[in-house]
Amino acid sequence: MAISVPTLTVSKNEANRRVVLLVGSDIGTTVTVYRKAGLNSPVPVRGGFEVSMTTAEKIFLDYEVPQGYSLDYYVVATDGVDTETSTTQPVAAFDFGGDVVFSLGDPKNGMNINVESLQTLKYGISQDVVRVWGRQDPVVISGVREMPSGSLNLITLTLDERAELLNILQSGSIIGFNPWKDTYGVDSISYFSVADVSETRPSPFADEAARRWSLAVQQVAAPAAVWAYPTSDAQTWESFRDGAPLWDDVDQDLWLDAVGL
Repeated sequence: MAISVPTLTVSKNEANRRVVLLVGSDIGTTVTVYRKAGLNSPVPVRGGFEVSMTTAEKIFLDYEVPQGYSLDYYVVATDGVDTETSTTQPVAAFDFGGDVVFSLGDPKNGMNINVESLQTLKYGISQDVVRVWGRQDPVVISGVREMPSGSLNLITLTLDERAELLNILQSGSIIGFNPWKDTYGVDSISYFSVADVSETRPSPFADEAARRWSLAVQQVAAPAAVWAYPTSDAQTWESFRDGAPLWDDVDQDLWLDAVGL
């Protein structure tokens, strides 16, 4: 028996920087929700990749919505034999009024941020040069050019903003950087692994609330969409703390889930 065409209802939730997606499909089918930003290729929505429908409807939340792009969403459903695709649902471009940073571990608590600079990006490469006796040309063993690393410099103006930023950085999770404009030369949403963080006062006065932050960042590829936000049933590093007091207590499946393998 052929499966039904899946349904999709989208709701733009600009206040929380997200799109709410209500998917309807036959129980027992597997659905994948796709987002297409502008002329870019469609990508699966995080947490919405190959999800089994145990009820007739499921809600998905998309926090990785780039600014300044018209968006289109659609759903593909399959029972392993037949495949059906929903009609495409458009969403008008988002404008958050500035740059946004958020943690993939807690995307609902992202924040608008003042970017001072994103300078001196380094595109590293792993290479080895082997010099051969009697030959003018050495043998070069080369890897691929890496994604850029550098320093992302931010400004917070109030103590509340300072606390918000520290909350985003505290977990050590990959952060998403959603630029207001495309002049930074990075992707519409870029993902950074953050190493050392420096905090200084731009003013010599001790009671000055403003802070200047320098984040040592390495751009990384977006984690696979099969890895859902920790607000869902995905395993995260928090699972280690809550369920395994000793490293020896961590089972192999939890390791593989948490590191995304």
